[in-house]
Amino acid sequence: MSHYLSRYQYLSVDIIVPDRVVKQYEFIEMVDLPTVTGRLSILKNHSPILTALEIGVLKLHTKTQKLSPVVVLGGVAVVKNNTVKVYCKKVETDFDTKDSAFELNVREEQALNQDLWLYADVYKDYIKMPTQAKMKAGRELRKCNARLEAISLIKDRKI
Repeated sequence: MSHYLSRYQYLSVDIIVPDRVVKQYEFIEMVDLPTVTGRLSILKNHSPILTALEIGVLKLHTKTQKLSPVVVLGGVAVVKNNTVKVYCKKVETDFDTKDSAFELNVREEQALNQDLWLYADVYKDYIKMPTQAKMKAGRELRKCNARLEAISLIKDRKI
């Protein structure tokens, strides 16, 4: 009975993509969401809310364990009765930090990030770029920034 009651002192989090439930977490103290209007922190007994998610890092905080960050590539989050359900098109959860492939991944992401900025600098006549190219470059840049943030959180153990 005490386990049943203690569960409601915390949040539970479900991360869902169209074809499956990616991860389920319990005993979470705080969820930090990347919303379209900025970061939103959810604590227990939060009022019900529905919010749109931007490309970014979803952070889960507990007292005892260090949970890896989750890169969310857009979606919505529903908060109700100490449950956070994150519905998104795609998520990235596994970041291998143990081998040289990790360093290569970091360098590739940084290079892509830098290339996107150089692309914008080279084309001073940004107005002439096709709208779809601008939108795609912006999305890719936000994805790179989110991956780099997640990787640096894991590497520095600030999670």
